[in-house]
Amino acid sequence: MIKLTTASIAAVAMAAVMPMVSANSQVVNNHCNIPVWVHDVLPNRIVRLDPGQSRGDFTANGPGVALNFFTGCDDDSAVNCRTGGLNSAAGQKPFMRAESAFNQNGIPLGYNISPLYGYNMPIKMSSPDTRALICNIQQACPVYGTDMSCYSPCCASADGCLGVENCPNDPALGPGNNHGAPGVHTDFYHSVCPNAYSFADDGSAAGHYIYSSGQSTDLTIDLCTSEPSSNWSL
Repeated sequence: MIKLTTASIAAVAMAAVMPMVSANSQVVNNHCNIPVWVHDVLPNRIVRLDPGQSRGDFTANGPGVALNFFTGCDDDSAVNCRTGGLNSAAGQKPFMRAESAFNQNGIPLGYNISPLYGYNMPIKMSSPDTRALICNIQQACPVYGTDMSCYSPCCASADGCLGVENCPNDPALGPGNNHGAPGVHTDFYHSVCPNAYSFADDGSAAGHYIYSSGQSTDLTIDLCTSEPSSNWSL
């Protein structure tokens, strides 16, 4: 298993199955009415996307592509933000993540959406040869954060929430503090976003991520989509 960081534990399960290389294209479109700061985790860079802006230079580096989405940042360093931020890498302030893998083990494209760190915007991931994955929460959250965001499924309350670090340990992922087991609100996230990770080892549960069966490696990520959550049996 490829071991990243505590903040990227949701990527570990996918990376263990498919080590990753460069994609043909991965475009992020900001349909939100506010700026979004994209944390490209593995090269550790920040890209600001203003409303209506798109970027297509997110490609695999090392074990893959993991993108975190922050809002309300003080500046373009994205250290301190209203949702997410580099000083909230485990989800102490909620944020959404998108992950992808390319051209491995005969599979052209695999990708997933992860509210493991919380939820701060609707996200759609799509490719020409696959069904879209969408996470769009349209009902009351168990634990609200700033700006109507939702805390991690592992946080019973906002007080003392450490995001993914509140998740129980999963012996299947090995000894130590791996924070890989379902959280107190995992069932809620499964109900509102059936095709999204809600705990680190969620890849073992059918329907929570998707691999392409086609040949395209062109991936599009739409932020603040208006479409409802997908509910495919994958």
